Amino acid sequence: MSTSTAHPAAERPETEIIIADTEELFQQCVDVRLKGTPLPPDRYDAPGRSVHFLLRLVPSHTPIGTIRMTRNPRKLGRLAVLAQYRKYKFGAALVLRTHEWVLAQDPSTGGETPYDVVAHAQLYVKPFYAKFGYVEEGPEFEEDGAPHQKMVAHLKPS
Repeated sequence: MSTSTAHPAAERPETEIIIADTEELFQQCVDVRLKGTPLPPDRYDAPGRSVHFLLRLVPSHTPIGTIRMTRNPRKLGRLAVLAQYRKYKFGAALVLRTHEWVLAQDPSTGGETPYDVVAHAQLYVKPFYAKFGYVEEGPEFEEDGAPHQKMVAHLKPS
């Protein structure tokens, strides 16, 4: 008779998501992005154009993920989570954190409602963004050498 031993699920590491408000933290965001995709900083990474969020382990402060929210237009992008941490669904946590920021703190909202957030999603991740209320808008297009789809979320304050 054989017995199977259940293996406990891998415990999700403790993390925090902070705003990368120093050059050092911004560089950590870029370093995480470059490990996942060879997209160097662009004009939206200039000071004041975007807010970068950094996902890091606690208490070590090891950077493991990032996402960027440009201010004008309000566009979510450059989402990256290191491969060994993707199983924990930290990408979802990063998207939700940017949504919270837009609704609570984004000075560019100007009081309009709903707050629209755009994502240029690679085609294979459209279902990921759809989970957060993003809907397709317009035709597919090429960006950064890959096919993309403009998707828009209409965020509403609760």
